[in-house]
Order: sequence, then structure tokens, then C-alpha cells
Amino acid sequence: MAEEAKKMTEEQETATPKAETQAEDVVTEEVESAPEASETDEWREKAYRLAADMENLRKRTEKQIADAKDYAVSSFARELLSVADNMERAMTSLKDAQVNDETLQGVQMVSDQLQASFKKARIEKIDAMGQKMDPNLHQVVVEIPNPDAEAGTVVQVMQDGYTIAGRLLRPAMVGTAKKG
Repeated sequence: MAEEAKKMTEEQETATPKAETQAEDVVTEEVESAPEASETDEWREKAYRLAADMENLRKRTEKQIADAKDYAVSSFARELLSVADNMERAMTSLKDAQVNDETLQGVQMVSDQLQASFKKARIEKIDAMGQKMDPNLHQVVVEIPNPDAEAGTVVQVMQDGYTIAGRLLRPAMVGTAKKG
């Protein structure tokens, strides 16, 4: 039995170096392939980041183009606001002067066409009367003593305000209620 134990020990000693050599070979292959894997992961990460950057750039460019379309006519629209104001004054003046119906109807048609053009360009009138004063939409010109209205409420509109695609084009010039 002692001889058999000796033999087994010798076999284990010769087998152990072979197993160790094989294990070292596997570890060496893994270590050598590890830099390639990490380099591949690094390039993959760079590709993902580049794709995300390109997508963000595309979205930002689309938004800038949409904004340019919406707001490119802003300066021209401001010029037309004085025309709209004068059309309203003309309508009021013609109604008060009691001119013939054809003249009044003609001016009304031109005014309606101007308002339709405003609507097409997404230019909207600010409804200020009776609203709480909003410094983003209203410019207070005068405070009017009014016991019936809450302080800061718009009680008079001197000049209509307008927005274009939700952005302020011209603030409404208003008079607000003042307690007193």
C-alpha cells in the first residue's frame, strides 16, 4: 500500500505541473484578449456617445428651424400691428360718423382679411380686459381708482397687445384698477 500511495503522489506531482501549465495558458489568453475587449468596449462607448450627440444635434437643429419659421416675420408683424390699430380706429370712426353701409362693409372686409392673415401667421390678440395684470403681457400706463374692481385688474385697454406663436410681439398698454 505504501508503494501505491507513493505512486499516486508521483502521478499527482507530474499531473499538477501539466494542470498548472494549462491553467496558466488559459489565464494568459484571457489577459491577452482583455485589452482587445476593453478597447472594443471603449470604441463601442464612443460610437454610442457620437450617435447620441448626433441625435441631440438633429433635434436642436429642427427646433431652431421651427423657431426661425415661427418668428422670422416678427419685425414685419410689428409693422402690421399699427395697420391693425388704424383699421380698428377707422371702423370706430365710420360707425360714429354714420357713413353709408357700403363704405363700412368695405373697411370691415379689409379688417377681416387682415385678421385672417394674422391668424394664419399665428399672431393673436391679447385679451387683457378684466384680467389680472401680467407684467409679461401688459404694460401699465395708468392706475385708475375703481372701487368695483380688484386692485391690479385691467379696467381699460389703450392699445391691444399681440403674441406670435405664443411669444410676446407687443405688450398691451393698459390701465389697472387702484383701490381708493
